[in-house]
Amino acid sequence: GVDVAIMLIPKANRVKIYSHLFQEGVMVAADDVNAFKHMEIQDVPNLQVMKLMESLTSRGYVRRTYTWKHHYWFLTNEGITYLREYLNLPEMIVPNTHKKQQTRPSSRPLGGDDRGDRPRFGQGPPGDRPGGFGRGGRGGGDREGYRSGPKEPSSYGGDRPSFGGRGRMGGEGGGDRPRFGGGRGRGGDAAPAPGP
Repeated sequence: GVDVAIMLIPKANRVKIYSHLFQEGVMVAADDVNAFKHMEIQDVPNLQVMKLMESLTSRGYVRRTYTWKHHYWFLTNEGITYLREYLNLPEMIVPNTHKKQQTRPSSRPLGGDDRGDRPRFGQGPPGDRPGGFGRGGRGGGDREGYRSGPKEPSSYGGDRPSFGGRGRMGGEGGGDRPRFGGGRGRGGDAAPAPGP
């Protein structure tokens, strides 16, 4: 014959598990058979919850999902009927997952803007931000000042930034081009690369 292990679950624990499942409409259990307590149901071992849910799954009363080391069981319509009969509950009581959400008034009216005369982002006169930074436009603010200041000639030509004519190496070698060590690593006594 087939050797089947049967787990005896006290009726008090079975009622606690079924009541929680019916009330919430879903049961969650960590994938830990050695946990002394279930994470949501007081004084019930996690293994008893897992085995009872396994039994309900095989009978089609719950649908099981597993992710991130947690089991999730969701009541089916047949499961609601079974638990309602087992727990002697009236028809009007339904799990939380089957209750209609109460429609809350929206925080924003549907027809328009309730902010009155406040300008929206990106609107308003230029230069109206605190700290002297404007949004561009006619006034320009401080942002455009540093871009359109006096330009020094650059060795790159055109409109490229310059380093004040000193070069990167503190005035030696002329030009603005950065210099690299010729691929010899970070060594300090490596000879500098030849100029342009």
